Amino acid sequence: AVCDFSHPYFASGLSLLVRAGAAPLPLAALDGKTIAFRKQSFNDHGGELERLAAAHGIKLAVRYFPSMTAAAQAVTDGTVIAMGGNFVDLDAYRKGHAGFTVDTQLLDEQLVAVAVRKGEPKLLHAVNDAIDALARSGELKRLTEKWHLPYLLPAS
Repeated sequence: AVCDFSHPYFASGLSLLVRAGAAPLPLAALDGKTIAFRKQSFNDHGGELERLAAAHGIKLAVRYFPSMTAAAQAVTDGTVIAMGGNFVDLDAYRKGHAGFTVDTQLLDEQLVAVAVRKGEPKLLHAVNDAIDALARSGELKRLTEKWHLPYLLPAS
């Protein structure tokens, strides 16, 4: 009600970290399974997955761990089928810990955009023009990859 949003400049979302070589896990494959999550005070990715699963009639269990290392250990020892979280966080963890892969097929996509105060159409247009130009030139993808982040925005 107080702002408009630009075109997205980054995409991430809810994903799963699994043991290397494991098959991708679409939402339907999680029925009856337990998924590990790192307990956070500011995000509840486990709650997000529970709501998403319930909306699709899928019953799963979420188990919280005090750290990503503890949650990943539960994946390694088979206590849980996967560790869930934001794709960017899971991918960063995977890069420093052998034996895991992150499913690039997001369970729930989250687009990131610039918030512009309502009533500022010229500013919103200028921001959109800048984002679109960066996307067309490939610079947006290059900047994303410069920070070792995956470029997940759909092709224009």
